[in-house]
Amino acid sequence: MTKDFFLDRWKIYFKERFPILMYLILVTVLFIGMNALSRQLAGLEIVVNQYTIAGIISGVLLMLLVRTFDDIKDEELDRGLFPNRPVSRGAVLISDVKMLALLSFVLLVAINIFMAPNALMVFGSLMIYLLLTFKWFFLKELHVQRPKIAMITHQPIPSAIIFYLIYMSLAGNEKSAFEWIHFYLLLSFALPITAWEVSRKTRSKDKEDDYQTFSKIFGTTAAGLIPIILYFISTSCMIIIGNSLRFHYLFSVLLGVNFIIAAWFYLRFIINPNEKNSQLQTVSLFFTSSYYALIFAFTLWNYHSQIQLDI
Repeated sequence: MTKDFFLDRWKIYFKERFPILMYLILVTVLFIGMNALSRQLAGLEIVVNQYTIAGIISGVLLMLLVRTFDDIKDEELDRGLFPNRPVSRGAVLISDVKMLALLSFVLLVAINIFMAPNALMVFGSLMIYLLLTFKWFFLKELHVQRPKIAMITHQPIPSAIIFYLIYMSLAGNEKSAFEWIHFYLLLSFALPITAWEVSRKTRSKDKEDDYQTFSKIFGTTAAGLIPIILYFISTSCMIIIGNSLRFHYLFSVLLGVNFIIAAWFYLRFIINPNEKNSQLQTVSLFFTSSYYALIFAFTLWNYHSQIQLDI
């Protein structure tokens, strides 16, 4: 039953589709680590300033914007495939989701204009790209008929957002160039998110339905291999960064062990793609959580005494 007041419906939406406290903690942890590493790689002091605050808030709002965009685009599809979602069952109106999307957009623009002017060009490019994905690049019929095209055009979203956040970390300083070494940082943070997206859309053959999954489009072998490759690249890039910044050797060892454990579960699915072995979203969540936790822990351990406040 739909509640009368839109704030009550928003509360349901946030509880079920976007637990805001969890996302705030996640983005804060990721951005603090990303900020410290990107600035150290550029030879800059680690500073918490208005760009840090703008980056954290923008990161949360960008995730909310992408979530609302997806729910608006997939409204009809979700009614058939996911009847228990709040919009599908009528607990939240699609107009509520559109209001949230608009609010997120307006807040993002305001925050970046007033708090992060040096990053406006990158921010503007990111927003244009996100709006194009929302409109299916004005080729909706082609994207719907050929799901591979939709996956190719939409999968760079995490990388685009991470690039913006790294740039935001550097933008508060005159020496704000995105250097080659930052590309390793981009891959290190972005690819695990893409791997998680692939993992949550991978199923055993007996569980496939009308929902367009990676396993349905590319087959179970390819769907299982893609995350392994992405995790290998991201782990390798982070090991390179850790060695460059002279992290303790244990950092590389733990990252390697984390990768091997995750790869084993994906290989198990490739060899025997049954329902039991297809719980790859859980595997991905474990790998990604422990991977980012290691980065945050070792970064904080190395640089906690060097962080300066400039707010």
